[in-house]
Amino acid sequence: MTPERWQQIDRVLEGVLARPEAERIAVLEQACGCDRALRQEVESLIRFRERADSFLEVPVVQAFAELLLEEADSMIGLFIGPYKVEAQLGFGGMGEVYLAEDTTLDRKVAIKFLPSYLEADELAKKRLIREAKAVAKLDHPNICAVYEVREETDRSSIVMQYVPGETLADKIKDHRLPVREALDICVQVVEALDEAHSQGIIHRDIKPGNIMVTPRGQVKVLDFGLAKIVELAGVEQSDAKRQSLLSRPGDRPGTPPYMSPEQAKRSPVDARSDLFAVGVILYECITGQRR
Repeated sequence: MTPERWQQIDRVLEGVLARPEAERIAVLEQACGCDRALRQEVESLIRFRERADSFLEVPVVQAFAELLLEEADSMIGLFIGPYKVEAQLGFGGMGEVYLAEDTTLDRKVAIKFLPSYLEADELAKKRLIREAKAVAKLDHPNICAVYEVREETDRSSIVMQYVPGETLADKIKDHRLPVREALDICVQVVEALDEAHSQGIIHRDIKPGNIMVTPRGQVKVLDFGLAKIVELAGVEQSDAKRQSLLSRPGDRPGTPPYMSPEQAKRSPVDARSDLFAVGVILYECITGQRR
């Protein structure tokens, strides 16, 4: 199965699980249409998570990432240049993140690897490098810093700042936040986005899972893997320049519950799409619901 097909399955699965249980069959039918194979794959992943009794407690992308990475060799204990890999922090369809020790500077770092099944995908490698370059342009206390890109013979990776704490998704999983705390978190996210937008970078996947909150309450925006470069005036670049944005025909990047209407319709987007997602997140933090 191709990476593109897994991405399509992930988008449908996330959209289905974002809805109340009573609505999921109708949502699944609408999303899959006549594509019976797609529906069967999504239903299989839902059953897999139900058997584990935890499919509503972990990020949706783990459902298929667990299957894809079952046979992946453990990175723990290996050296990547001066970095000794210590533990896995998380994984998904487009990346695996590990905690590592920088033995040269005596500090903790996070290393994001392409999944092994994407190592032969040149476009995926270019997207990883694009992510690193996009974030490297940004200097802001609310954006996770990138230290370097490594292209080893067998694994490509980004070495990033290690951010202790929990994702906003975990933070709001079991309870709503006080209005003041929710506002503080979202203001910090907006400040990070203001820096990105000032550099012509649209994140396109702002969601609780891409927002880290440290024990001291500082926010760090993560994962610019779907970022889109636009003109500073907010208008998307010409067709010739868009070739560097590394999007496949038919891609619809982002996470459905947090997409602006324009992004969901695959229309041109600007900074307002990111701000739309922040509005959804603020509502979810305060009410415990997305809509």
